[in-house]
Amino acid sequence: METKQERFYWVEETKTWDWDNPKIMRIIDGRHVTSWYNLLEILNYKVQKSCQEVELHEGPRFILFSGG
Repeated sequence: METKQERFYWVEETKTWDWDNPKIMRIIDGRHVTSWYNLLEILNYKVQKSCQEVELHEGPRFILFSGG
């Protein structure tokens, strides 16, 4: 979010992210992604709606709360 740099990840890679860090916030379509399992739920829903790719925004919580 800070660098506006796009990166592409496979779902397996996201499991290694630090999901317990309260300073980092992740958002998909306006929904706060709180854990790896929550991410899987969102992705499963998207796949059921024929969506094969999602855009996840990640950044420090203070930046996302201030409007990016």
